Amino acid sequence: MTLVYGSGVHGVRCSKGGEQALQNAEALLAAWHRGDPAGPKLSLTQIKEQWQLAVNRVMAEGSLYAPELAALAIKLAWGDQVEAAFLLRVYRIKGEHSRLSNL
Repeated sequence: MTLVYGSGVHGVRCSKGGEQALQNAEALLAAWHRGDPAGPKLSLTQIKEQWQLAVNRVMAEGSLYAPELAALAIKLAWGDQVEAAFLLRVYRIKGEHSRLSNL
């Protein structure tokens, strides 16, 4: 039996039991990304105000002036400014169909 994990054309096909492995991997990644659950979550306002140079760089590299989206891209990219700029460029090109607009 083949299961499709995800939606649309970009779904991942996996064999029986593979879906559970993907779900476990996502849960592990989410826990790793979050860090210590006892600590406060990093807000977009904190990123915008405290990482202003990073936000400005991401906006410049992404060719889009959108501080909120740049902060969100930094958060999604785990602080990687190159990846965040890429996400912002994708948003600029694809608009509402990109990952940033789904959050």
